[in-house]
Amino acid sequence: MIFIIDIGNTNTKIACYSGVEYCFVCSVSNDSISEDIASIVNKFSDDLSRVVVACVGPRVVLNKLNAFFIDTFQIETEELTTKKEMFGIVNGYRDYRKLGVDRWLSILAASDYSDNTIIISAGTALTIDVVFDKKHQGGVIVPGLTLMRKSLTQGTDLINIDDYSFSFTGDSFPTNTNDAVFGGTLYMVASFLNSFISDIKNEKKSEFKILAAGGDFAKIQPLMNEQIEVVSDLVIVGALKVINCK
Repeated sequence: MIFIIDIGNTNTKIACYSGVEYCFVCSVSNDSISEDIASIVNKFSDDLSRVVVACVGPRVVLNKLNAFFIDTFQIETEELTTKKEMFGIVNGYRDYRKLGVDRWLSILAASDYSDNTIIISAGTALTIDVVFDKKHQGGVIVPGLTLMRKSLTQGTDLINIDDYSFSFTGDSFPTNTNDAVFGGTLYMVASFLNSFISDIKNEKKSEFKILAAGGDFAKIQPLMNEQIEVVSDLVIVGALKVINCK
């Protein structure tokens, strides 16, 4: 059994792989990883042989996980890193090591869908990567929905902005502060994505397979102009490709 762990800025995703198929186990807040990891892992730990980690989040989380697996199973975690080229996909960054490993693994996973892909990740940050003719063109990073809303609450006198209490549906103008913040930031992100995708398609004079991941994309998707396939565990799928080539 192999554990595949994706440590993001806010949450950590865990999957297990039997060598034949993988099973997504859960997503855990980074703040509670120490309390949750033992109960989660022990349910799936039969014949555990490897622990593979992709980390762009706090290194303290990786250190806690590494200590846990060494103490409990005498297994050190293996950290995946970004490469210059893999599976015929060329990294477009000037210094390929500076591309986040989560984005790199998502790009590798997306290559199974098409040689021309646009990959959206809507998490703490919103990232977009473009691959054309199997060459990574680069990408952009902007604040995600949560960061945008936090910037308003921290930079103004707004209080009690709650994503779970909004009633905004897009059918009318928001009539309270919570809906105004939720709706405004949602339209900002969707408009940015729609414009960016349109510009890339016009520039390359080509169609693209568009894939999306990240917990916030479900909120954005109704405002998108394009057909977009959601693959929630792109990072883990990319990690599986790397594991299976070794």
